[in-house]
Amino acid sequence: MVRLRGHHLVCLHFFTGGGLGDAFLANYRGLLSRLARGEDVRVVAGADDVCRCCPRLDGELCGWGAAAVLELDRLALAELGARATDWPELAGRVRSLTPRWWEEFCAGCSFAEFCTRPKG
Repeated sequence: MVRLRGHHLVCLHFFTGGGLGDAFLANYRGLLSRLARGEDVRVVAGADDVCRCCPRLDGELCGWGAAAVLELDRLALAELGARATDWPELAGRVRSLTPRWWEEFCAGCSFAEFCTRPKG
């Protein structure tokens, strides 16, 4: 089972994995492969399977700004639902998000240059 925090339920559909080093990228690609094979998702609060290879992870806290990351988790879970465990179902929900939601959710994201999310 792949453990994912709230905002990764959205970001993994669009983030290309760049900018965080080889170990992060290898882990990221491995997680996407597991999801593509149909592995279930378990929604967690705090650091998840994506975070574990992030060079900014400090124990269980995100070095990008714990409060801001927790707010992204909250926004994503409010929109998608915390009980979602099926990756294809999540993909459908993510694709249905409004452009305004994207503007608010992605505002100021440090990884925008590595993101392929739909624009406008």
